[in-house]
Amino acid sequence: MTTKESPTKIFRIKKGTSAIDATYNFNLGTALGGETASGFWYVGNGKAIVKYLDSKIVAASPSTLFNTKFALINIATSSVIKKLDLPADKGSQLQNVITSDGKVFIQVNAETTKDYVWEVNTTTGAVTPGVEIVGGYDYILRLDNLK
Repeated sequence: MTTKESPTKIFRIKKGTSAIDATYNFNLGTALGGETASGFWYVGNGKAIVKYLDSKIVAASPSTLFNTKFALINIATSSVIKKLDLPADKGSQLQNVITSDGKVFIQVNAETTKDYVWEVNTTTGAVTPGVEIVGGYDYILRLDNLK
């Protein structure tokens, strides 16, 4: 199935209403270059992180589980700010994006590189490695912020 047959879209319901706003229809799949999004995390200031299945990775290696990537989007302008320069993720994590004190963190289970919790600069889309997850693992359910 292609994104033309089943597009990934974001709709909006304005505060105080219960109907979908007909003036806003963000075709996220098209903005991502035809990819299918599978996760969405609002990170503040009209921006969000989306998880998407990278069709190039799937085409090159259909059996790999490490085929998920991330992008920073601007939901106010219906645009992709940047596809994030992170290793491909296994995609099995359910809650691997958090915000804390105005910072955004993404946990990535990579196939060929070290595994990190990455910090994302939501202004530039730059990523820097943070905490390294040592010891190898197959699955992490979620990333939490404990205060």
